[in-house]
Amino acid sequence: HEIKIPEQVATGSKVVSANQQKAALDAVLNTLDASALSTPKKLRQLMGARAPQYGRDRETFASDMGLVFDPISAAESAADHSLKFLLNPQRLNRVHLQHLGSEGLKGGLKTLLTSSSDFLLNQMKESKGEESLISMQVFSLYLDYLNHALYHRSSQIGTKESVREELMRIKELGLSAHELSMKVDHILEGKHKDQIPEAARIPDGSPIGSTMMCTH
Repeated sequence: HEIKIPEQVATGSKVVSANQQKAALDAVLNTLDASALSTPKKLRQLMGARAPQYGRDRETFASDMGLVFDPISAAESAADHSLKFLLNPQRLNRVHLQHLGSEGLKGGLKTLLTSSSDFLLNQMKESKGEESLISMQVFSLYLDYLNHALYHRSSQIGTKESVREELMRIKELGLSAHELSMKVDHILEGKHKDQIPEAARIPDGSPIGSTMMCTH
């Protein structure tokens, strides 16, 4: 934002340099690293199964594993926090427009999408054990956001074309996980066009107050 000062010429807004945008993209992608999203075993040992009388609340991670802590859903929650901003349809429109004006990220939207896909694809190939499960879960969520960008009413034609081209590239590269491969096909066929990305909910954090009120 700029303040209007008398007798001073306004400079106006400027697009962040290509190098800075690339550095920012790399920093965001690092937040999707399976090793960074995994929960250390020593910490998990301290989070035993919840007693039957104590249900989950706003301060706990969602779980697909019953009463015990779910490290895969927790990782998905954290990854969603990055992906929902990185692949916001209106943001993708801006990245595409900046590139057409010879500004911003070098390669524009194509660079953003290929860099993101390649980072996550390589991670699935290289990760092992629990991190392998996390990497697949994160990539599935990534596909949900590409689907959202492809069919969202705010996405402009150029943005949709770039997203579709990236999905086609992913399909051509091939995916070892059959479920993910089918998901790409279904997205391109429009079978999930009304689907909104829905990751495991991230906790509000503590302290957030109490649901009980003292009357004394």
